[in-house]
Amino acid sequence: MGRQHTTWISEENWKKLENIGGDSISAKIGNAISMADPDREMVFKAKMRQFERARSALRRIHYLIHLNDDTRLADIVDELEDVWWLVNE
Repeated sequence: MGRQHTTWISEENWKKLENIGGDSISAKIGNAISMADPDREMVFKAKMRQFERARSALRRIHYLIHLNDDTRLADIVDELEDVWWLVNE
């Protein structure tokens, strides 16, 4: 059940609100609130840390591959195992 409320929105904020997804002003405000949710922000930051970890691992794998040293295959496997959880979620 919703609540009807009248509020004043500045022109600047109204323009920002127009850029937020939603079919109604209520939906747009709901989406804005969801975007500002601290829990959502924590999840986003955790995913970004995972992304950075994956990028770092891929860089190390790229480096190891370009060493042209077959003895480094074990190192490549270790790197892949270290980030396997990213694709196994």
